Amino acid sequence: MIGITITPNKILYSHFGERGKALLPNQLHLHVWEPIQIKGDVSLKRLLSLLEDNLDVWELLLQENIKPFISELQKPCSRPTPIEWIEVFWEAIVDNVDDEKDFDMAPTICGKKKKITTEDLDSSEFGVGLTPLNNIAHLPIKLNTKVKVRVLTYKDDNIDVNVLDFGDRDFTVLEFLKALFMEIGFFGTPEKREEQLKLLMESVRQAKEGETIPWEEVKKNIEERIKQRKNTLNLLGDNNDSTQNS
Repeated sequence: MIGITITPNKILYSHFGERGKALLPNQLHLHVWEPIQIKGDVSLKRLLSLLEDNLDVWELLLQENIKPFISELQKPCSRPTPIEWIEVFWEAIVDNVDDEKDFDMAPTICGKKKKITTEDLDSSEFGVGLTPLNNIAHLPIKLNTKVKVRVLTYKDDNIDVNVLDFGDRDFTVLEFLKALFMEIGFFGTPEKREEQLKLLMESVRQAKEGETIPWEEVKKNIEERIKQRKNTLNLLGDNNDSTQNS
């Protein structure tokens, strides 16, 4: 494969069929538009440790506050997790409304575990945006390059869902890392994430006790996440186009 290969103990770079050459972690930022693959059990902690030598550069490239998460990785695990691995995959959707189609595709991540039965489906995927990194630092990272597009067609009060298989598409280094930090950094720093978790738990308490949860708060969070994802897609697309044309 042409591009970057990350293993448990090295980084390799292959170019046009050449045998992979070893890269130092402080050289990885020079290859952000190369496709990436992961071989072997590469943990989240191992992966993020590759960024430590150039944190300021990576923060500029990813437009994310990385340093607090690197520090959080060094803490001991405080709570076991049912998650068995972290998966990066393509989220692709076509909204078909009144014959107008809106297509959106972005790399995203979730925590996963093996399904025991078909009834276990609901508990086989987990969000990790509210999870302290020290509790999932040991988990391996897997890349799922299959592109399955969900076509949503709205008819009256119903939604028809048709899934189309579009084959495979590799992730670039930048797409992969951006998806990772968009998820783990969605609520801000680890401190701000803990604040959001407390608010969420309070909302759960209110729901159980029959108190009203303002819809505007929920709507605001959803709209902010959608806006952030679209802005990131536009940024990645513009940068990719400019790089290829240069």
